[in-house]
Amino acid sequence: MKNKSTCFASVLLLLIAGCATSPMKAAKKAGITNVAVEPRVDAREGMRYGVELKGNLANTLASIIVDSAGQNGIARMSQVMATNNIVVPEMVRESAVKHIQQCDAFHLEDSSADGIFIFSIAGYGFDNQDFHISKKFPFVLLHAELRDRKGKKLWSRDNTMVQLQVAGISETWDEFEAQPELLRAAWQKQIDNVVGRLIPCGK
Repeated sequence: MKNKSTCFASVLLLLIAGCATSPMKAAKKAGITNVAVEPRVDAREGMRYGVELKGNLANTLASIIVDSAGQNGIARMSQVMATNNIVVPEMVRESAVKHIQQCDAFHLEDSSADGIFIFSIAGYGFDNQDFHISKKFPFVLLHAELRDRKGKKLWSRDNTMVQLQVAGISETWDEFEAQPELLRAAWQKQIDNVVGRLIPCGK
């Protein structure tokens, strides 16, 4: 039994050691420098109120209740965003392209790329800031992957709820509605924050 446990532990350590901790390390290991960013960014669901809590039934029910309570505000923000062309999937891709261009490890080359970054939105919407119930901030949960030209996944990562805390992006529904550019700036700051944390250049 001891030998089996030791063998299992060794295999587990090898698997962990073999998993690239950053897209830069994964690309280097695969000999990839020329990369592209998938034009399409899919959202798994529409905007919601409150970051979805997972893990057990109580969390699921709490998320449903919170989301339902905030639907009036979500409807207002959806209207403002539609009117002012604030499109989160497009903003995610634009942010990713700009960020990857600043990474020395990569060269963006759409036509002859050896690897491709794929981003998808696991969830996005608004939540209240700490105990300031009237103040809301936009959040986005992203899933990022790096694949080679054959489609093999080399690296993937999801951002966490802890990484969503950004200063200066919380306002009331009324303020966001009255100042669409303030809303756009808040989304941009949050998206840039999340993309930068997912792909930390130089690490």
